[in-house]
Amino acid sequence: MNDSSIDTTIAPMTIATALSSFLESGNHSDASRKNYRSMVKKFCEMANVDDGMILTAAALQTLFAGILPARFNVSRKRWSNIRSAVRAIARHVGVLDDTRAGRVVRSADWEALWTRLPKRPFRPVLTAFVTYCSGAGTAPDAVNDDALEAFADYRATQTTKPLTSQHRSRIVAMWNRAVAEIDGWPQTRLTPRPRRPTIAQQLEAFPASFRAELETYLADHRDGPDDPFASGYRRRLAPKTVKHRRQLVLSCARAMVAAGVEETELKTLADLVRPELVKRALTNIYANNGKNWPPSAPTLCSHLCAIARDCDQPPEVIESLQGLARKVGANRQPGLPPKVRERLHRLNRPEVKAKLFALPALLSKAAAGHLAAGRPRRAVSVHEGALLFALLPLMPMRVRNICSLDLDRHFLRDRQGRAVALHIPADETKNDRPIDWEMPEEFIRLLYTHETTYRPLLDGAAGSRWLFPGPEGRHNVPETLSRLVGRLGEQHLGVRTTAHLFRHLVASMLFEDDPRNVAVAQHVLGHTTDKVTGRMYGELSMKGAVAEHGKMLDREREKLAGVHLRRRVKGKR
Repeated sequence: MNDSSIDTTIAPMTIATALSSFLESGNHSDASRKNYRSMVKKFCEMANVDDGMILTAAALQTLFAGILPARFNVSRKRWSNIRSAVRAIARHVGVLDDTRAGRVVRSADWEALWTRLPKRPFRPVLTAFVTYCSGAGTAPDAVNDDALEAFADYRATQTTKPLTSQHRSRIVAMWNRAVAEIDGWPQTRLTPRPRRPTIAQQLEAFPASFRAELETYLADHRDGPDDPFASGYRRRLAPKTVKHRRQLVLSCARAMVAAGVEETELKTLADLVRPELVKRALTNIYANNGKNWPPSAPTLCSHLCAIARDCDQPPEVIESLQGLARKVGANRQPGLPPKVRERLHRLNRPEVKAKLFALPALLSKAAAGHLAAGRPRRAVSVHEGALLFALLPLMPMRVRNICSLDLDRHFLRDRQGRAVALHIPADETKNDRPIDWEMPEEFIRLLYTHETTYRPLLDGAAGSRWLFPGPEGRHNVPETLSRLVGRLGEQHLGVRTTAHLFRHLVASMLFEDDPRNVAVAQHVLGHTTDKVTGRMYGELSMKGAVAEHGKMLDREREKLAGVHLRRRVKGKR
């Protein structure tokens, strides 16, 4: 099969028309027809569309990606059947041509190569690409960058699963690894896409004097003297803050260049904080964001003011920068962003919270099933999810602290060797506030089971001290744990969750219980002051206050229920 066999002249067809054509073409029983109609109706309900929508591959990609079946109490098996039915209907009317994605028997030359390929890690990554090449009539020796581009175009226009940039990069890396390691594999290497330039590479465009002064400034904040009375003292910043400030300096300098400022004009940090140049950069940022201030704009202004003070700029320069910062921050809305507020609203529903609190036990049982079925990798991943969903509502730590939990340093143990308490020193947290937590018995048992049964199944866990070990003796990265929380949240709760969303959920529950719980929320979340908590979650405390006000009105109505109201008789006073 080749690309020329695809009919590109198909007339637009709605979902209802495609369903009718599909049911009329085959020898379907009455039960089968009823089942297909039911599945298409459920799909339209979940996608929030009607059956008059034009059926296209791009539309199906968007709809499939946006549907969370758990939100509609649809099981994974039922959702798989619905997707298969919709794809079969779209395939029948020519909207999809996904037969080359996995339904084609590999040709003899491809099959000979395939038998030499180890099952892991090559086959899970290369299966779809190799099957496509075999179905498209591309010989193994003819595979090149054009074949990969054709595969990406095919996935984007003829299937419901477009090729993501991450998957594309993995195909390139695994193909090139096969070229180097597999005997008889085609020797044509695929070209990886150029990586995004690093911060250091992007800074190379600016004068050497600017880069040198920036590094000296950051080094003074990172390695300066501890004595506040010493000459040239500058308050030490955490490594993450130093890295963030370098990124902000680069983003501001690039915004200035985009606004028409030459790179050669930025010779020192003093040039970076010139009010007229800062104003041009902020104007460019405002225009590029659809004439709205991005959330990072107020932070950028505050850092520029700090740089101006550290560089001993005149008071009028600092005042001008502070004036710009006030104008930028005047339109900044306190509280949670709209997208986060919408996700929190879904997660905070009673039926979803009931599923959330039952999820650790459900995942723990599923992990035991995977382990008994001989799937240890899957069992460990699912039990890690059980541990995370049990931990985050109890102690809503930041995900960086979770992934770096040290079994030797951070946990206090009883005589049986079980971890019963958690202590993270202040110098390892974002706001220099220690974390101390006496763990409940149910979580102690879950953690002990993970340590003794599931964690040892990971590669390299024996010589690692991390609760969530990663490759080469390191701990897992925050992105890995966040993806795990997000995937399991979508599957079981029907909400696109993140590890950080649980911090907002805990604050919401505290303020719903008592709108005066600002101090409690501050200590649980590890904020430096209650002003930070109030600014972020003030709207949640208002929600709790309104609920308390409603309860007060109900009590007043009960008190006044027996009061007799005197009616005025007409003509009498």
